[in-house]
Amino acid sequence: MAGLAAAQGGGTAGGARSGAMAALVLRRLSGFADTRGVPAGREFWLDYDVIEAFCVTGLAGRASSTRGTWGTGQRCTGSPK
Repeated sequence: MAGLAAAQGGGTAGGARSGAMAALVLRRLSGFADTRGVPAGREFWLDYDVIEAFCVTGLAGRASSTRGTWGTGQRCTGSPK
């Protein structure tokens, strides 16, 4: 994943924050996907439909700004939005 590698690169504080956000997004997304029977693997977790289901269902009740932040994090991982 070029986007994930780019997000984890850097040596700056911004690069570290982006890498931490990408790692958090992947952990949460993988847990969400696992509970719904989605096969393990970034190519499945980063599928547009899985991401959309996560944003709608997995983040239900969260503020719209939180959902927007997660969308940004998913773009950092290289997933198309």
